Amino acid sequence: MQIDFTGTPTILGTYSVISNLVTISAAENNMSAGTHYFFSYQLKNREGNSPMSDVAEIALADYPSAPSTPNKIDWKSSVTSMQIEWSTVPDTQINVIGYDLWMD
Repeated sequence: MQIDFTGTPTILGTYSVISNLVTISAAENNMSAGTHYFFSYQLKNREGNSPMSDVAEIALADYPSAPSTPNKIDWKSSVTSMQIEWSTVPDTQINVIGYDLWMD
């Protein structure tokens, strides 16, 4: 684990083959809400250690709340286009960086 992906990472623990799911406590590992952390892992056997895995960037934060229902703005829409609007949601410990609009 690292917070800036420079220097030497901190080892969080050694786990058995059956433990591929781990819960990491923020309090026990001096982690702070709103911070991005970088994680990787490696395998080992009696011959030695594998190369490190690819790095995953994970933020410690709550998920944003659900957005409101989208609305069509009738007076700005036409037969060939429609304008859609929705309310913004409040940021959590990490700023909301965008919205995905889906259609079916």
